[in-house]
Amino acid sequence: MDLNASFANRLTQRCRKVGSHLCVGFDPRPDRIPSELIAASSSETTAIADFGRAVIDLVGPLSAAIKFQSAFFEVFGTSGLQVMDELAAHAQACGLITIADIKRADIGSTAEAYARASLGTGHKNTAFDAITVNPWFGSDGVMPFFKRAATMGKGVFVLVRTSNPSSAELLELPLSESSGGGKVFERVAELVKEWGNSMRRSDEESPLVAAVVGATHAEELEHLRAMMPNTWFLVPGVGAQGATMADAAHAFDSEGSRALVALSRGITEPWGKGPAPIAWKSAIESAVKQWNRELDDARKPSR
Repeated sequence: MDLNASFANRLTQRCRKVGSHLCVGFDPRPDRIPSELIAASSSETTAIADFGRAVIDLVGPLSAAIKFQSAFFEVFGTSGLQVMDELAAHAQACGLITIADIKRADIGSTAEAYARASLGTGHKNTAFDAITVNPWFGSDGVMPFFKRAATMGKGVFVLVRTSNPSSAELLELPLSESSGGGKVFERVAELVKEWGNSMRRSDEESPLVAAVVGATHAEELEHLRAMMPNTWFLVPGVGAQGATMADAAHAFDSEGSRALVALSRGITEPWGKGPAPIAWKSAIESAVKQWNRELDDARKPSR
């Protein structure tokens, strides 16, 4: 990887190249992997690796990015983390932007250690182009990640308005007038914009500091896009969580860009709760094509 390259620019170029704004989420669970792979593997992690490579090969030419949910690898210990690293490297080789969904947060030297582990150092890089972080420690908790990302030419997606229903318990709390009014998630959005501007390079179309905003809150999503016009959004919630591509379309800027719509089970397990069919590869390829069409259609009326 060119350490002088801008993450935001690479992401923009990738979306233009493949004509897609999909981010495929890979959340591997052994009981959902095609039985033929389980039968042919010596361990669950081997089956995950085989399935992951197959998924990447299928979605690579049709998607902008892939997001690895770290928890589903960490549960297998060091062997699981090794598989995640290997799959991320394979995805990068296929041209995909790679995101480690780790939602890390801490302060001081601990935050810096997390940042070095996930984003790399000058001596040892990682196969991830970006990570997710939790902003609840404030500036102290996120700035080490931003600085490390800037050094390594990578990006950081900050949780702003998550897609789960109970997020309202905190994120929709009103702020006092002395604090500027509004709601908590709006203040987080303001901070993301400030952080992004403080870290922005002159050659970047967008700052390296990006936002996670759920499609399950379509009206708020549109409002947040107006608040953060130059920020890249990672948009979960479509499919299994109930949001539609029409909801997710509110995340895009006036040029139809600066957003990645994340889909996991809807692409990697399109057959639903039952066992994987014999033609599971065709099912995955058909699913990613269908979701691309739905997203394109959803963006057309207002573009």
